[in-house]
Amino acid sequence: MQSKPAFEPIYKEPLRRFFEWTANEPEELYAEWRLILENFSSLKLTKATDRFPALSGMAHMFQPLVGDSYLAGFWKRDILRFLPWHEMHDSYCWETKLPPADIYALSTAKYYETELAPKPYIAPSWSFASVNWGVAFHDIETSSSSEFSDRASRVLDVKVVPATSDPMGQVASGFIQLSSILKPITIMDGSGRSSIGKLHMVDPNSGDVVGYCFLDILFRKQPDQQVFSMFYHPINNATLGNDDERAQLGLGLLLVSTGRNHQEYQRVGISPRVRMNFFEGCERTSITLI
Repeated sequence: MQSKPAFEPIYKEPLRRFFEWTANEPEELYAEWRLILENFSSLKLTKATDRFPALSGMAHMFQPLVGDSYLAGFWKRDILRFLPWHEMHDSYCWETKLPPADIYALSTAKYYETELAPKPYIAPSWSFASVNWGVAFHDIETSSSSEFSDRASRVLDVKVVPATSDPMGQVASGFIQLSSILKPITIMDGSGRSSIGKLHMVDPNSGDVVGYCFLDILFRKQPDQQVFSMFYHPINNATLGNDDERAQLGLGLLLVSTGRNHQEYQRVGISPRVRMNFFEGCERTSITLI
């Protein structure tokens, strides 16, 4: 009896609908692609470098339907909806073990002080493929008419350089340039220590908790290296913690400077909730994520 491919249970339903997509609206097509990425990212590939090649065939089939440029797993015209991804909670357990990927340690997490050898480049830090476990996407309304929408990040430029002749295969490099608001932040756990898991974001000036976040990876901070919270998009009707009053909240990304070029950063995490007033008085600036 012939065995079935391991991926069939995951892809059966999306593939069944694949040839019906031509009648759908572009927004629905992009949403279906995010569903595919969520399913695909949970697969355990033998080599991390196979992530894009394994997805390439599906991307080539999908591209004529959206008529869009493919960029490290995402589609250009809807890229603002693709950038706010986070790890699926059942893909790892921060409390008991490290994620199943090679990672760097926070300098203040004493039990993760081992330096790890450099690994092959897979994807820019803003791509889902930069981590080696399952991801999900935050649902944001890019056409929101919120009074804070004018503070949302805007895409200025984006480019991905393929590593092979396949434009949807392995990636050699990539960047996205954004017009955004960002501010230094201190990351701590509930006990006041820098740690791992669901972390508090603390205003380094006032000491107030202004949101919470999750790290994409555990990274080793360099001396005097700052972590920045970049305001990404407003969230309507959301609460923070046990507050009785509704606060104006947004979704943010966590960044660290590469130290190589001016205003060049890498993504290291995501903040599902951050207080909007934390960014009051901050000027919009042009930054590049690699």
